[in-house]
Amino acid sequence: MARLHVNLDPSLAPGTVVTLTLDPVATELTDQSGTAATAENTTNARLLLVNGSITVTAATQVPTLSQWALILLAVSLAFVAFRTRL
Repeated sequence: MARLHVNLDPSLAPGTVVTLTLDPVATELTDQSGTAATAENTTNARLLLVNGSITVTAATQVPTLSQWALILLAVSLAFVAFRTRL
């Protein structure tokens, strides 16, 4: 199991399918120093590659407060803090 990080173009429309194809000749896993003895690839049958895809979904909108709502929240919290100190 390996983790593959990809950067997608932010202008991709929701529903776009990006195909991931791994080249068996160019793909190899090794340790951090690149030691040949630890190499895993399709030639020595230590690596199985599975192609896949990424489906772009719509960005989730995070609810935000307007400037007036933030001011009201700050005043309310100040009032509660003041009342609890008395």
